[in-house]
Amino acid sequence: TAPALNGAGQTAFRAFLIGSGVDSTNDGGIWSEASGNLALVARDGDHAPGTPIGVNYGSDAFTATFSRLVLNDAGQTAFFANLTGSNVNFSNDRGIWSEGSGSLALLAREGSQVPGTSSGVNFYEDSFVSFSSPVLNDAGQTAFIAHLTGVGVDGTNNRGIWATDRAGDLQLVAREGDLLEVAPGDLRTMNSLVFVPQIFDFSTGNSDGRPSAFNNRGQLAFSATFTDGTSGIFVSNRVAVPEPSTLLLLGLTTAGVLLRRRR
Repeated sequence: TAPALNGAGQTAFRAFLIGSGVDSTNDGGIWSEASGNLALVARDGDHAPGTPIGVNYGSDAFTATFSRLVLNDAGQTAFFANLTGSNVNFSNDRGIWSEGSGSLALLAREGSQVPGTSSGVNFYEDSFVSFSSPVLNDAGQTAFIAHLTGVGVDGTNNRGIWATDRAGDLQLVAREGDLLEVAPGDLRTMNSLVFVPQIFDFSTGNSDGRPSAFNNRGQLAFSATFTDGTSGIFVSNRVAVPEPSTLLLLGLTTAGVLLRRRR
């Protein structure tokens, strides 16, 4: 697959192995130059961080374990990966990992509770790989779009956009079925959302020349269509850290600031 390249000239890539002790359970991995030398980030057969003991990176003979690799200017990676092992099935066998917090950590896994939603709402199977791509900014924040399943979820509210804040915690940015204030006092129900990576395979670390709708400040751009047939483009400051000199200006920009309200 194509390598990832950052503005510092560092490269990360996925590759396969042959040789002594290598078999179908451990023959793939991700490597990065971020430390100054080529080093292993993750490998088939290794325990997947953030999962129970006995759950490892791995996949079947037809699907590569790792995909949608991105690398930011800080030398941090993010990627989707498949899982195998104890209690792993089709509903929870994929996830997204990131080094944005300083070490490799699980951000989200199919079948797990979705941040910012009520109990019993989980990330849907196939959300991570076939449906979206991650975006990683230079602050180590990761954003993605995903499908949902579970209690109270139907075709009107089964998709959303998430991003990590500067502490590494995953935050809900927007969800179909929720209200968006498009002007003071003008609340409209979101019917559909578009975030760049869901349309094209634009996995990006924000310095590789690919389009990004998630900048290094943490602002996220998306388009929304509403139940009344109107639509617009919006910028969310949900996980942004604006500079002090721009804090007041951003706070007064109501038309472009996402205000999520619980129904």
